[in-house]
Amino acid sequence: MTRTWEFTDTEFYVLWQRLVRTAMPRPLTFVTEVEDSNEFEQRKHEAWQRLPDMLDGELHTAIDVLAKPQVYVRLRGWNDRASLDPKYMIKARAARSGARGYLVYQKPGITSWHSSGYTLVECGPHGLTEAILERMPALDAGKSGIIPLVGGQVEQPDFEPRSSLIFDEADTGLATRSAAFFETEAERTGLIEILQNQSIFGSRGMERDILLWRDLPDDGRYVIELPRENPTATPMTRADLADKIDRSIDRLLARVESHWEASA
Repeated sequence: MTRTWEFTDTEFYVLWQRLVRTAMPRPLTFVTEVEDSNEFEQRKHEAWQRLPDMLDGELHTAIDVLAKPQVYVRLRGWNDRASLDPKYMIKARAARSGARGYLVYQKPGITSWHSSGYTLVECGPHGLTEAILERMPALDAGKSGIIPLVGGQVEQPDFEPRSSLIFDEADTGLATRSAAFFETEAERTGLIEILQNQSIFGSRGMERDILLWRDLPDDGRYVIELPRENPTATPMTRADLADKIDRSIDRLLARVESHWEASA
């Protein structure tokens, strides 16, 4: 049976501080509405007193997987027209280690940094992608086909802006489409980052894949894979995006397993 845990903002913050002793797991954020430090300490104490009722072995395991996964996925989303409006904010983190998988997401608060609570869900080792996609708006693929992105409009490692300011007719058309794509305010924009979290080579051995997604009004969803030497905005259905994420997770898991085996 799939388990779900509901926490107030302070409860999850205290739980993470007590069990993991690090900052909140990105992209989750916590800012208290309590201005008085003594009152905040009292709130934290009261929250911790409530937690033993739900703090069993399964919850300990869930927090441990979120804190020390083999592979994890970070999801962020916002509205281009109202980038700081909390009701458009999407913040979620899914993590996998061995035969375990969990997702935690942040509920909107009074600002983009505040939270009205957090929900932790057991999704299993093969459910990370579906759990992440459930947090995104449902939308069809974009209608305008694949859009090549030219110039320095997409900042990413290993991508150099074109040095020439002279384009032939074909290049001018591509530049126009590219500019129009970014000038259109997206109803939702966001990042999906798939990250490796274990390597015998330390941080330099850990890779990540980035999917930048944009939901354009009266059009549909486009995804930009990064880093790429020649990036494109590609129309994607939910199934297309799921396949991209699954392939990335599988690739990074294979790296984790090969690196650990090499160290044995």
